[in-house]
Amino acid sequence: MRVLFRVDSSFVIGTGHVSRCLNLAILLRDKHIHCEFICLRLEGSLIEKILNTGFKVNLLQHRIKGEFNLDHENGTFPLDENFDSQEVVKFLLNNNFDFLIVDHYSLDFSWERAVRNFVKKIFVIDDLANRRHDCDFLLDQNFVAQYQSRYKTLAPKNCKFFLGPKYAIFNKNFEKKRQLKTFKDKPSSILIYFGGSVINNLTQIAIEAVIGLMPELILNIVLSSKNPLYQSIKDRYTNFANVNIYSDLPDLSEIILQSDIGIGAGGTTSLERCFLGMPSIVVSIAENQVEISKALDQIGIIKYLGHFNNVSGKDIQKSLLEILESKNFRCWSTKCFNFMDTSGGDRIVEELLKFN
Repeated sequence: MRVLFRVDSSFVIGTGHVSRCLNLAILLRDKHIHCEFICLRLEGSLIEKILNTGFKVNLLQHRIKGEFNLDHENGTFPLDENFDSQEVVKFLLNNNFDFLIVDHYSLDFSWERAVRNFVKKIFVIDDLANRRHDCDFLLDQNFVAQYQSRYKTLAPKNCKFFLGPKYAIFNKNFEKKRQLKTFKDKPSSILIYFGGSVINNLTQIAIEAVIGLMPELILNIVLSSKNPLYQSIKDRYTNFANVNIYSDLPDLSEIILQSDIGIGAGGTTSLERCFLGMPSIVVSIAENQVEISKALDQIGIIKYLGHFNNVSGKDIQKSLLEILESKNFRCWSTKCFNFMDTSGGDRIVEELLKFN
């Protein structure tokens, strides 16, 4: 079986789409399934990471309608959908693939219908539930209100759904680190990571909010070396005894295990932190993260502060102080750990292999 992933990443749209596709591709490769990627080369993309993981990347011609800005209401950017589908069809005419896996907020039913006759099966990964799909499989690994029913009118009746955290996909490093998790009564180290996005300089806002609270608190800061703010943050904080700056990590499993509490965005990383039993303070950086973050906050898995344009450094500082003074940190960490399922990726791969 041959599988093609259509996915993009950049400073504007973030890196979570590629990260979860890579996790699935690695699981499929372990079952001797051939996987390739087809992507646009955008500023801040993870194309090099895909290549370094051992997968071929086929580059699409670039045609964007208007300025390259993210629509925060629906998570899309102005991709020329017709042109993109035509380019993918050209590629598929010369390259045989059985499965096409699509993880892209800017592609929908019309794009999928255009490529439908050139692959055997289409697998969509989505979070938004805001548009129709023409697919055979649909994955949304997030916990949100009515997550089990919100796609019923948006996909064909015969579509196979994988919905909720029980289908969250993690790589083997996370599974290994999960076995090493220990639980503390009080946090002594903080992970600050807002993904591949540079929205509102949230990384520096979070650093400034917590760096002076307690000298003994260790700050582990993660951001890409391609991030426009990387050098300035490194120059400003590298000499602080309690600050560690990391870049271009293969994944976050080790640094999450080394840290006790996270400050970050509400995307894929929320589930990764939870998988390793890390409580977190969350600021949503895209509209699709808002309802997910609210739902996780309501059941006590995360502390959600709000959307990025309504959150200040003082809000982050206040929330962290409350956590540091709390006597329930061990219970919170245990609750995060027990919330996640360890077999999500295996369940999906098992279903796909039935069509091999």
